[in-house]
Amino acid sequence: MAISDRLPGSLDRTKLPRAERVRGELTLWGAYAQQRRDARHRSIDFLLSFDQWLDIWEASGRLAERGRLYGQFVMARLGDVGSYSVDNVEIITSGQNHKDGNIGKPRPKSLEHRRKLGLAHLGKALTEEHRKKIGDGVRGKLKGVPKSAAHRAAMRKPKSAAHKKALSEAAKRRYARAKMESGRGNL
Repeated sequence: MAISDRLPGSLDRTKLPRAERVRGELTLWGAYAQQRRDARHRSIDFLLSFDQWLDIWEASGRLAERGRLYGQFVMARLGDVGSYSVDNVEIITSGQNHKDGNIGKPRPKSLEHRRKLGLAHLGKALTEEHRKKIGDGVRGKLKGVPKSAAHRAAMRKPKSAAHKKALSEAAKRRYARAKMESGRGNL
């Protein structure tokens, strides 16, 4: 459910909750606070008040489509430089933001080049500090990885008829593979 779907009609800013979550769902204030924290974590100045932040999103008409996933919209800095301020942000797709962020960065061109890069780093000993930085960077980014039994059950639940068919075929393949491995494949 989109953030704005939880609010009836036009937004009455006097009645918006200042809590970051309500019944487990991120509020507009929570989304603002999260973006401000993320900017601070990356040492980027965040000069927008909540009202300015919300005005920018409402003016874009994309508040309901806000998110980090492909096809969703994000608030990005112009040229990916400077602070988050009223005159230095725009609302663009997350894909466009990724493209803009990678401009000028070297990119492995071929499979052979990527293989050589991987081999160059193979077996290198990592310091404890480096391991901690890697762990901090990965934490919270494991999308699709179940965190509990209930989460696993929700992930297994079919989303559509095509998804249900794909799950059924995957289960059949797992059964056939287990049958072959146990030596009962010839029965």
